Amino acid sequence: MPQVSVSGSEPLALSQDEKAFFGHLGARMAWLRKNQGITQVQMAEWLGVSRQTINAYEVLVMQMLAGVLARTNR
Repeated sequence: MPQVSVSGSEPLALSQDEKAFFGHLGARMAWLRKNQGITQVQMAEWLGVSRQTINAYEVLVMQMLAGVLARTNR
């Protein structure tokens, strides 16, 4: 089963459905960011996370935490 780190914690095993969900979420986030002409640095500053975290979300290295996800709805 695929594993994903949650903000630096121990890796969690993801089901296929969860992997598909977070993969789609990261790809959609990258598409929307690029479509708006926003860099990963700008997105990171807006969400209060690092550029590396944005990259990790977009390539499914790290699950997006609910608190960060809620901030995307501003």
